[in-house]
Amino acid sequence: MKRTTFFISITLIFSMISLQITHAQVVFQHGDGVLSVAFSPVDDTLLASGSSDGTVKLWDVEAQTDVATLEGHAIAIASIAFSPNGILLASGSYDGAVKLWNVNTHSNIATLEGHAVPVTSVAFSPDGGTLASGAGDGRVKLWDVATHQNTATFGGYDAFVLEGGGWHTPVSFLSNTTLAVSALNSVKLWDVEAEENIVTFEVLEDVVVSVSCSPDGTTVAAGLVSGVIKLWDVATGTNTATFPLPSQYFLPLPAFQFSPDGTQIAATLDESVALWDIETSTQINTLFGHTEAVRSVSFSSDGTLASGALDGTVRLWNPSLPGVLQETQPQETLVASTAFPLTEANLHGNIVTLTLNGQQFVDEEWAIEYEISVSGIEGVAVSSSFSPVSRMSDTEVTVELEFDGTDFDTDAALAFIVGSDAIVDSNGQGIIALIPVTAIQKSDATVSVSPSPVISPAIGEELTFSLNIEGGENVAGYQATLWFDPTALYPVDITNGDYLPADVFIADQVASENLIDTAILYDEEL
Repeated sequence: MKRTTFFISITLIFSMISLQITHAQVVFQHGDGVLSVAFSPVDDTLLASGSSDGTVKLWDVEAQTDVATLEGHAIAIASIAFSPNGILLASGSYDGAVKLWNVNTHSNIATLEGHAVPVTSVAFSPDGGTLASGAGDGRVKLWDVATHQNTATFGGYDAFVLEGGGWHTPVSFLSNTTLAVSALNSVKLWDVEAEENIVTFEVLEDVVVSVSCSPDGTTVAAGLVSGVIKLWDVATGTNTATFPLPSQYFLPLPAFQFSPDGTQIAATLDESVALWDIETSTQINTLFGHTEAVRSVSFSSDGTLASGALDGTVRLWNPSLPGVLQETQPQETLVASTAFPLTEANLHGNIVTLTLNGQQFVDEEWAIEYEISVSGIEGVAVSSSFSPVSRMSDTEVTVELEFDGTDFDTDAALAFIVGSDAIVDSNGQGIIALIPVTAIQKSDATVSVSPSPVISPAIGEELTFSLNIEGGENVAGYQATLWFDPTALYPVDITNGDYLPADVFIADQVASENLIDTAILYDEEL
């Protein structure tokens, strides 16, 4: 005998996920690109937007009018935040300053100076007594809101580089004493009183670009440059959910926020916004309407969602209440399918068929290939082969996948994105389809050969040995292949064991000149 191989394969059934597509009806024109939006926490009719022109606008959502324009920053405003009582508004700018505004009088009551580089994030503590500001050098400053004094400075980590230059340090309060801060390859929780880093959530070989905390302070979430949002339980430190975001739509800067009840997350996807259900880890809505990249989202306490984009507009949505601020249209569906269920074992080289329902692909195959991307599982991409995308018909293309073999332990989903330039009359809207992928189930079964070592018999005598499987109660089947020297040995008999359940069948044994294949498999799909 030269060698023996053994492997176990498990096949799982998958189901497709369909998405609702929503278009906004209420649109405010700020002018220059909108980089940040925020609803007042005490007045659902008051919305603020910060712009690249250095101004903040206050909007009456109910009357759909511009209430005031707050001027004072020299250049773009990267982040704005209301105080918990709704009286103050903080704005952080690329000019390095943080300004406090009285919302009722529309006046600037303080300018907080101390950062030497652009301020890219601001956040109030839940009690409103402390303001945190994150800057481009990775440093975070804490400010006493009443006295306007800088009470602490910490950090100084490498920060995420913004498209076009500059760095970004997102901040978000979990409680009055705990602040979440991005630190390149991790999210760090700081005790703001002790000025100590108390917990670190690492994302090795990735980069944190945005941070948000759940309304109840039990969960911290991070948007990663690889194209996912990760959630951690603060008490246990465990990763509780991972949402794949299409990498094609993940830059220039992702932003996301928890819904007021903490059950959903809204995240920016280039020119659209995605809505995710946290419990099921599924994308449930796509909000289209912006014509340039969306840079910020904000929920009001009643569930209305605002989004601000580089097209200079602020749009309002209510995905959970049809007919209030939205117009839901029949979905122009993109369906992703495969001949066999996708598993970790068969990802590499698998062919996925993308089918449009109600629209057509453009004629140029190269244009389609350029507009198709996939994300959601590290190491999976559109194949780098000569022609990975084939146009099969007006409504159908096939995509070949490649997978570098990076191990993943839990079931996941791939997001396939077809950009607008690949679709005839797309109106500037791309389409997304999700398809689940089953992780390889790890088995505790062990395989051994007896006797060991196997000793060649004398001429004319038989060689008998066994493959023994221990801990195989959950094994769905096995396949064993035996290679041997045909000049010295020939097969006489193979007997399969009987430890597997009765509802199995024995696959036909295949014998050739120098090998034997034998298998036992379940006579059903799992």
